[in-house]
Amino acid sequence: MDILDENYISGLVEQANRIALARKWVDDADLVIGVFNDHEEPYGVGLHIIKGQRLITTVVAEQSLKSDIRQLCLPCNCLEEAIAIQRELGEPDPTH
Repeated sequence: MDILDENYISGLVEQANRIALARKWVDDADLVIGVFNDHEEPYGVGLHIIKGQRLITTVVAEQSLKSDIRQLCLPCNCLEEAIAIQRELGEPDPTH
C-alpha cells in the first residue's frame, strides 16, 4: 500500500470517528441547534433546530423553561449542512 492509500484510509477513519462523536453528542442532548454564518440573518448568525422541536414547542406553550435541558450548539458551515445533520443524526422535520 502506498502513502496515498494510507492517507486516504486514515482520512476516512478520522471522518468516521468525527461522525461517531457527533452522533454521541446529538444522542446525549435534548436540544441541538445548528449554528452557521448567514449574512442575511440578524447579527450574521443562522440557526437550525437539529433536535428538540417538540421540546421547544412544549416550552413555548407552557411558558416555562426546565433547567435540566441538555443543550448543544453544533457549528455548521451552512444551513444545508445543518439540515443534512438533522436528517442523519437528529429528528425528522415535523413540518414535512
